[in-house]
Amino acid sequence: MVAVEVTRFDTAPPENTDIYSIPKSIPREIKLYLHESPYIDISNSKLKKTAKTLLSNDGNDWQKVEKILRYVRDNVKYREAYKEKPIRGATAALDTGEGDCEDMSALFIALCRLNGIPARTVRVPDHCWAEFYLEDETKSGYWFPAQVAGTEPLGCLTDHRMILQKGDAFRIPESGRETSRYVKELFTGKVKESGADPIHQFIREEIR
Repeated sequence: MVAVEVTRFDTAPPENTDIYSIPKSIPREIKLYLHESPYIDISNSKLKKTAKTLLSNDGNDWQKVEKILRYVRDNVKYREAYKEKPIRGATAALDTGEGDCEDMSALFIALCRLNGIPARTVRVPDHCWAEFYLEDETKSGYWFPAQVAGTEPLGCLTDHRMILQKGDAFRIPESGRETSRYVKELFTGKVKESGADPIHQFIREEIR
């Protein structure tokens, strides 16, 4: 067992959003977050059409991301995940007008990516939100939070749960060539012919 002490703080939006812009030259390691991911199907024609309607020359680039956030919140009603299909995705959220944190975040991320804004999923226990990437006037890049399934302003985060993963397109050995939205817990090992099957248990709990 491993115990980890994590210190988390509230995140507030930057005081001056005018200095942040969508990068014109995106670093190689960031380009991944402009591509399609499981349940973030940016090749969908309806998503493309919706993303195009959100294009605007008004305001700064931060305000363009705010417009995407408002669109998702105004057009998708929060609904708990279905037991038989816990993740529905960006297109389903757009088609049905409802979704949980996974679906709303997926739609926000898809619309950001289709507008040239790198974005990704942040996973915490029993929840997720989105992050988007902008750069300042010195061309330094920053990731900012977007609590899509909520009411917090863009760039504001008061959720202190421990971050488990950032990203939504992972290649893991046990899945072959398949891309996975999340990396799942995995236990492997060799058992002798005469040995018993190993007993294992994954433990993840918060100690206050």
